[in-house]
Amino acid sequence: MKAVVCKAKNRLTVEDVAKPQPGAGQVLLKVRACGICGSDLHALEYGFADSDGIGTRFALSSVGNIMGHEFCGEVAEIGAGVEGFKAGDRVTSLPFLNCGECAACRAGKPTKCRTLRVIGSAQTPGAYAEYVRCAAANLIRLPAQINFRHGALVEPLSVALGGVNRGRLKADSPCLVMGAGPIGLGVLMWLRNRQIEHVVVSEPSSSRAELARRVGAAAVVNPRQRNPAQAVEDIAGSAPAVIFECVGAKGTLAQAASYAALGGQIVVIGYCMVPDEINPHECINKSLTFDFSAGYTRADFETTIAALATGAIKPDPMITDVVSLDEVPAAFERLHQPNGPAKVIIEMG
Repeated sequence: MKAVVCKAKNRLTVEDVAKPQPGAGQVLLKVRACGICGSDLHALEYGFADSDGIGTRFALSSVGNIMGHEFCGEVAEIGAGVEGFKAGDRVTSLPFLNCGECAACRAGKPTKCRTLRVIGSAQTPGAYAEYVRCAAANLIRLPAQINFRHGALVEPLSVALGGVNRGRLKADSPCLVMGAGPIGLGVLMWLRNRQIEHVVVSEPSSSRAELARRVGAAAVVNPRQRNPAQAVEDIAGSAPAVIFECVGAKGTLAQAASYAALGGQIVVIGYCMVPDEINPHECINKSLTFDFSAGYTRADFETTIAALATGAIKPDPMITDVVSLDEVPAAFERLHQPNGPAKVIIEMG
């Protein structure tokens, strides 16, 4: 099968590789669409997580990996012991292989599984390929109303939903969303879905700023030109009560702390791969709360799918590029540009 393979730091190639085979309790999906995630850009530069966490140098174990964890497709083959699915079923999947038996799995928190293997990491091949192997227990059917491009957005929209769920939100909460990439736009969509009116987006890219306006931000500001906290105060009458950090770059935590109101909450969703620092004195004086949001639950996936099926969430503005597998290396280059794409979808026939 054709796949996009990590060959070295910041280098991808398109190759023919062996087609995976489903084991017991697994299925093989024919991938129909897969999103390129910002964490994939980070992983290609820094390497992948291992049992000791995130390193700051490129790991040899990353070489030969196939990335891609935002995907959907059709069931192609079924492993032993799998029931309830047949060839041709349209599905997405929680993008990991987990034991299903530990305390975390039994509590409905599979991302905390003691033996978790993330699809698209150095641990197991992902969906930048014609086929991907998944755990049958993690499959979720896609209603006919959801096309495959939207199906590939279930995972990032669920990341955004998980972050919004952590926010201490009221109807009149002044909110600041830092970053109008796919996750920031997803957060904005969920906030608007909950009728939160006072949402300002901070984004230096003019093209992404325009996307945030289309999605429904009350205002969009360039943080290099204007203090976003002041923009929130101009609209809502007070500084941001809840800040969603969706950038994941060194320095953004300190920026968020400087923007926050007294007693404010900072929900960190951005995936920074290097050590960062804050000023504890400022955070103590403001009585700030930092909530780090990672992952999602199956319920988040189901909520996202229901919202897409009914049109309560309309994600088309965030899809800026659709490419083939052969075009993925070039798409990664464009994503590094200052006014690069927002969400790139890899589409397979």
